[in-house]
Amino acid sequence: MAVGQSEAFRLWWEHPSTRRARSVLGVSIAYSTVATRKSRPFLGHSRTLKIHATRSANSRRKQHVSRDRLQRPTIPTSSNTMDDTVAVAADPEQSLLTTIQQQAQELQQLRNENAALRQALALRTSDVPTISASTPCFSGEPTKLREFLDALTVYFAFRPTQFSHDRTKVGYLISALSSPALAWATPMVSSNDPVLSDYSTFVSRFKQMFSRPGLEASAEEALCDIQQGSQDVLQYITRFRQLAAETTWVERTLVTLFRRGLKEEIKDELVHSTRAEDLRGLMDQALSIEYRLQERRSEKKRSRGFSQPSSSRACLQRSEEPRTPARDIEGEPMQVDTTRGPLSVSEREDRRKRGLCLYCGSAGHMLRTCPVRPPRPSGNATSRPL
Repeated sequence: MAVGQSEAFRLWWEHPSTRRARSVLGVSIAYSTVATRKSRPFLGHSRTLKIHATRSANSRRKQHVSRDRLQRPTIPTSSNTMDDTVAVAADPEQSLLTTIQQQAQELQQLRNENAALRQALALRTSDVPTISASTPCFSGEPTKLREFLDALTVYFAFRPTQFSHDRTKVGYLISALSSPALAWATPMVSSNDPVLSDYSTFVSRFKQMFSRPGLEASAEEALCDIQQGSQDVLQYITRFRQLAAETTWVERTLVTLFRRGLKEEIKDELVHSTRAEDLRGLMDQALSIEYRLQERRSEKKRSRGFSQPSSSRACLQRSEEPRTPARDIEGEPMQVDTTRGPLSVSEREDRRKRGLCLYCGSAGHMLRTCPVRPPRPSGNATSRPL
């Protein structure tokens, strides 16, 4: 049994993979086998293992380590456990391999994240609309200051990726200037003024320089006197917003002034609506009311066109079937329609409001001057019941 174990150990020790492992670890093990005695089969075999452990030089530790060298060789054993075992320590190499694997995983993760970011950036860039229109130039005219700044606001809003920094916005604004406005901004660019990195502060100085003196006071006076008049609600809203942009009045004051300038018919309808708390809500209510009023006027106009009889048709029927209208108790002929007989009270009032003849239903004359009405007989007459 002992002879078999010793021979197996020797074969394992001389195996090429074991030699490579010993070369990597810097361990040299020499052993010698003592001849056994046949008379003492169990104790006759003795082995002397002389293990001399030495550290290899730093140059040997820096050698490339492949995976097959790091795998521990399998020691062949029999059914009985060997009395002596040799453990091969591979902790430094295993740690190095683990570190390399972790770094490889992190590198792959970074590559995946980079690819995802590039794809997202490509999609975001493709969604940005391309605007061909350019902003107008500004030379310093106070009357065109508001138009110029509004155009810049719209231009920046549709190019968020290009104008994500204040300094870029300020640079684009200056590039759209011409003399003498450009002469005002040139010294700031030459001295690299810090205001070039703050768009809000730059625009504030820009307004102070080129806005018309007393513009805010004029806008406040115009807001106090503004009326809708013959304008529609949309035109009134546009003008009101232009004036309000030049003032610093609070929302509550603007709501009061806007409501006061509306047409009376719209203000009457606002009484039946929920009171708006902000200016935008009030403007939406006014637009909705105006739309409903216009629809109602169109319905009335269509209904009048269907109910009004044709004057030519009435004249034709009157010439073919002449008849004397019945008279009321006061001696006046009763209002009789030439096509449908006597008029009801509501129809009579409706024709009076619309200025139509109570006899033939035509416009342009009244009952007493109706051309198709038969002459009134002399004497008193009694009306027959209807």
